[in-house]
Amino acid sequence: MRIFNSILGIFFICIFPVFCQSNLETMEQAAQGLSLRAIGPANMGGRIADVAVNPQNKSEWYIAVGSGGVWKSSNAGITWDPIFDDQSVYSVGCITIDPNNPNIVWVGTGENVSGRHVGWGDGVYKSMDGGQS
Repeated sequence: MRIFNSILGIFFICIFPVFCQSNLETMEQAAQGLSLRAIGPANMGGRIADVAVNPQNKSEWYIAVGSGGVWKSSNAGITWDPIFDDQSVYSVGCITIDPNNPNIVWVGTGENVSGRHVGWGDGVYKSMDGGQS
């Protein structure tokens, strides 16, 4: 058994680097077709203040942006939609989803940090329909 393990070990030592190299080359070739682009809430707003993920649907995310409202993704961050643009305040510091009803989303406006760049809030908002209104 010890000889078999030694032979198996030598086999993997010799073959594994070749396998890894070919995978690395494949990944590099695939990545050449991708271009760098700005997507999501960080492009538009900057400071991410909070994140909430629907416990019943792990693909549904909410992002609270200190200087850019609230953004929602229904596909695990691939695309984002602004859902707080119609409000009178842009600065958001906190967001949470009701653990018993994921359609209820609470948004706390105003940033919870100190500095000249901080935006004021005007209260707490509640959506009963997953951020649609």
